[in-house]
Amino acid sequence: MNGRPVMQAGQYGEAAARMTFTYDADTDQVTFPATSVVPLTANLSTTSTANWQPVAGITADPTVEPIVTQAVQQADVLGRQQLGTITGDLNRAAQASPVAGSSENRGGESTLGNFVADVQLWSTEELGTEVAFMNPGGLRADLKFASSGSTGDADGLVTYREAATVQPFANTLVTLDMTGAQITQVLEEQWQRSATPGGAVPSRPFLKLGVSAGLTYTYDPDAALDQHITAVYLNGELLADDQVVKVVTNSFLASGGDNFFTFAQGSGKADSGRVDLAGMVDYFAARDGAVAPDLAQRAVGVKLEAAGQQAGYYPGDEFDATLSSLAFSTTEAKPATAEIRLDGDLVGSAAIDNTIVNTTDEVGRATVPVTLPADLAPGAHELVVATPGNATQARIAITVAERPFPVIQPLAEDALTAANDGDGDVSAPDAPVKAGGFVTIDIEGHEGERVEVFVYSTPRSLGVHRVTNGQVRVQLPADLAAGEHKLALYAEDGSLIGWTTITVTAADSAITPVLNDRDGVIADTGFDASSTVLPAILAALALLAGAATIFGRRLVLRRRKSVRS
Repeated sequence: MNGRPVMQAGQYGEAAARMTFTYDADTDQVTFPATSVVPLTANLSTTSTANWQPVAGITADPTVEPIVTQAVQQADVLGRQQLGTITGDLNRAAQASPVAGSSENRGGESTLGNFVADVQLWSTEELGTEVAFMNPGGLRADLKFASSGSTGDADGLVTYREAATVQPFANTLVTLDMTGAQITQVLEEQWQRSATPGGAVPSRPFLKLGVSAGLTYTYDPDAALDQHITAVYLNGELLADDQVVKVVTNSFLASGGDNFFTFAQGSGKADSGRVDLAGMVDYFAARDGAVAPDLAQRAVGVKLEAAGQQAGYYPGDEFDATLSSLAFSTTEAKPATAEIRLDGDLVGSAAIDNTIVNTTDEVGRATVPVTLPADLAPGAHELVVATPGNATQARIAITVAERPFPVIQPLAEDALTAANDGDGDVSAPDAPVKAGGFVTIDIEGHEGERVEVFVYSTPRSLGVHRVTNGQVRVQLPADLAAGEHKLALYAEDGSLIGWTTITVTAADSAITPVLNDRDGVIADTGFDASSTVLPAILAALALLAGAATIFGRRLVLRRRKSVRS
């Protein structure tokens, strides 16, 4: 850096850094012709103390050796202290085969990462914390159910040594306030990026955060950078961008470590002074029973096949839901089937492929064919992904649009007459109706369906209407000629439901037609312009008005307003 070598000689005194440099007194220049790491133990970068023996030619310092020996003896006693029990392994995620010499997959969701986040939330709950995050690199070992073989370590027992090996860094727990948008951005930063624009991407392209129970989210693994997260839920409620949440995490992450830059933007940051390992000790001490690994995935990958139209899916549509991150990658029981339900009803299921995926969080994949109910009401709906056998659930919001009514080709009047005599499914009142007025048509056997109504002799659409309580209500054109007309109803498949005959009289003046969207349902004004009540009322008002011109004008205006209402 800036022309000078920077060295790190491993960890725990396993090696020494040797840096050779020269100084030229005549030029006052320093050069560094050689640097090297000198091994002091048999094998570098190993967690096995059996390999931490000095290499040949290196002997223990007689002053230091007894200090180390005494410390090891004390550590053995303290390390055997029993903290609590577990019912199964709490593991880090694993690769299918070692990648870059490591079998650990820091890109996979893990029972251990989520458990440590749960403990951190519990440790600070009196401070008002709502969500906890744990970085995968802070987990240095698995917490195994099987005995380690050490004295006093039975199956299921968690010792202080084991807990300290999992979290050896003595990070303190830091609380901070973050908005929903910032939390979403933190989750986006699991897809790693350079600390500087244009810089090199970190060697691990994806780092999976452990999250506390209550925080769940869905993501699209194939989306562009900063567009992966599709929905975040906190305690069952969709997290709003402007919602302020009190977060707890370790001091490393709170400062933006591991390229989780947005943590550093949190406000009200306060160091609790509580060490993460001490929180784990207290957590086990406060429990009455054993800790069971939570097998529910708190993040699920979801990618829906695109809807056939911008408005969303239609009732009866069929599409595929591609799911991932439905399983853990180590000794946990694996779900066999993924189910998708809508309002509690099964709308799709498929077998899960639990093949381990390296580097990322895609273990447990399934492509589920989904069929929406044909009678599904238009509007917002929620699909729920579940894996029977564990508590994994993911919510997927979808929009269902009413399927456009097809273009109907009505029969000519002579063909209509031959096709149906009008005495079956369809009928209308015998009383005459004025042009521009409303007609209520009775229909048998088509409740809830949409129908298109045409008036004859030359077929003319009166719009699309939904059958409610066995009826539809239509408005006649104001310019419809007086006389006998047919009203014909057609189903969405284009078939004729039936027709009936009505008698039309001349329209009143100033009738305003109710506008109708052909693909919607005509508005029901609740007022019938053909009623005989209105003319009688208006006549009575006119008599009371006498010859007053102004009153008469007001009466005309009032009559027009009533007809429009």
